Parts: sequence; structure tokens; C-alpha cells
Amino acid sequence: MKYFILIGTQFLLILFLFLSGPIFISFFPFNLIQIFSIFFICWALLERVLHRKQEHSKSAYIYFLKTGPYEFIRHPIYAGILLFASSAAQGEFTFLRFLDFLLFLFLIILKIKRDEQLTLAHFKHEYSEYSKNTKQLIPYAY
Repeated sequence: MKYFILIGTQFLLILFLFLSGPIFISFFPFNLIQIFSIFFICWALLERVLHRKQEHSKSAYIYFLKTGPYEFIRHPIYAGILLFASSAAQGEFTFLRFLDFLLFLFLIILKIKRDEQLTLAHFKHEYSEYSKNTKQLIPYAY
């Protein structure tokens, strides 16, 4: 139940970001950052689709990847979404958009902690070793 509250709140925060100003920013470098973040999200999603086809396990909910963007960070989709939202909030800056982004960042971090606990519980040693070699959101930093 708590996870669904996180997802619902995340959706409302993104909705506010969309409604409070332009979401696609036309200012350089924000537009390039947004384009990069969209490609990064698509790359991560493509890896997930290819992995499911290789494993033939469409019913498996908990799995983790170590290829594509997952070689560098453990949560590339979250990273791409945060990068996109950050550039949208900064490109058309208002205090409310900035606050919205900070709350959104906090929720993503909570979701990452939950996802990592589930994955670690399921894969134990293998995920623990993978976690030692990769960062959560920012390569070589965090």
C-alpha cells in the first residue's frame, strides 16, 4: 500500500510540473539535457525488453540487468526521469517548480531504497556484488 502512495504522489508531482509551465525547454543547454535524458530512458527500457525476451520470463517481477546503461548505474530510468524533470524545473524556474522537483527527488530516493531491498532479498550475493561496482543514479558518484 505504501508503495502505491509513493507512485501516486510521484504522478501528482510530475503532473504539477507539466501544468506549472513548459515541460520541454527551448533554452540551451536544457533542451540538450532533456533530449539526452529521453534517449537514456529509451535505452534502459530497450534493455529491459531485450532482457525479458532473452529470459522468456515475462511473469518475473524482480530481476536486475547488468548490460546497457545498467553497467554504469543501477537505476537508469529513474536517473533519466530526474534529469528531465530537473532541466524542466531549472529551465523555467519558479520556487514552486523547484520545490516540486525536490519532493520528486525525495520520492525517487525512497522508491530506489525499496526496490533495492526487494532485489537484494531476491538475488542476495549476486546483487550485492553488482552494487559494489555500480552507483545508484550518478556514475562514479551516487
